This record gives sequence, structure tokens and C-alpha cells, in this order.
Amino acid sequence: FTEGDSVAFGNCPYIADVTTIKIQRPTYGQRAYYNGHKKCHTVDFHCVHSGTGRVYSIIGPIPGAHNDITAAKQSLVYNYPHKYLLPNHCVLADLAYHYIGYPFLCRIAYQESYLPLENAYNLLHSRVRVISENFYGRYKLLWTYWHKPWAMKLDDVGLAFRALVITTNIIITIQDPLRRWN
Repeated sequence: FTEGDSVAFGNCPYIADVTTIKIQRPTYGQRAYYNGHKKCHTVDFHCVHSGTGRVYSIIGPIPGAHNDITAAKQSLVYNYPHKYLLPNHCVLADLAYHYIGYPFLCRIAYQESYLPLENAYNLLHSRVRVISENFYGRYKLLWTYWHKPWAMKLDDVGLAFRALVITTNIIITIQDPLRRWN
């Protein structure tokens, strides 16, 4: 990730986050899929991606009542970091991953005061995290299918999401990334 002329987080080639997809109310197990934050039934997908839009790992669908940590602990990057990451590399993540630890790198938090270097680190981390949030917004704009929760059945959402991720990876390879770094 570049910040001006310098490389920021050179040992973090990936960003991890969870995206929620609205679905129809399931026939069974409605409570497990109800997301109290979004006030609707959802499923979550944990994605590990580059900032350019290429997705490298997907875990899901996970019932929407679960949080980011539940999804992250099911990921291969968390369970087998030595297989998926180079030594001393980690995955940039938001504060929800704070208590998981390696391989997820979060901002410094829960202190009464911060040193100037810690403030600079947190600012840089926040700027890079915006890339992840913008990534999911662009993804949902690219595939407007996700804006129709009445069309998304629980049985179809996992296969549909994976198919769209593969299609997007192909588009990025042939054409342009979702985000340019320079």
C-alpha cells in the first residue's frame, strides 16, 4: 500500500473484513440469520483481498447474527498462516480483530493516551482501512444483484457470491483494478 512516495504496511499484502448480504427471511433458524445491527436477515462473508479488488480467500455464508471474529476464526489465513503468508507478513484488519492477534494487524486502541508514533500509525492504518470499506461499496455497485434482498435465498447466496468474486477477479486481471494506488 502506498502513502505518498513511501510504502505503508509493506508486510501486509492483504486486507481482511466481513461484508454482509441481505437475504430473504429463512424458513428455519431465523434467529441465527437476524442481524440486529442491520435490522434484517443477513449472511456474512469474510474476505481477504488486496486493495485493488482481487479476492484471495472467502469464508461464508455465515449466519448474520455472528460477528467478524467468528468468521475470521474459520478462515484458512487464521488457522494456517504459515501456509498462506510469508514469514513476518500479516493481514491488515479493523478493530473487531483486536483480540485475535496474529496474523491480523489492527490499530492501537484502548489506551488513555498515545505517543506521537502511535498516533501516526493509527492515522496511516485508518487511511488504508478506508480502501477496504470502499472496496465493498464498489463491489456492491458493480454487482447490483445484491441490492435485491427479496431475490436472495439462503440456498443461492453462497454460490452467487463466489461466482461474482471469480468474475470480478477475471475482470480485474483483463482490464483494471477497482482502485489504482498511484
